[in-house]
Amino acid sequence: MGRNKEFDEKETLEKAMLLFWEQGYEKTSINDLVEKMGIHRKSLYDTFGGKHELFLKVIENYNQVVKDKLIAEISKATTCKE
Repeated sequence: MGRNKEFDEKETLEKAMLLFWEQGYEKTSINDLVEKMGIHRKSLYDTFGGKHELFLKVIENYNQVVKDKLIAEISKATTCKE
């Protein structure tokens, strides 16, 4: 039986995103990510895979957040022009 995650996945992805933005992909180490995200190294690998897979998930999450915000704003419009 697997353990429950002791962290919010979306929140940790946001922390990783900010770190990638600040330092860039190449300069960001696994140790940097573990420290910034506030999770254990094993949890990072178990949940997200390696650094590359985490980066791809960060991009996917960012795209979804932007898409959700756009849809929310578009949904408020009552006409096509708005």
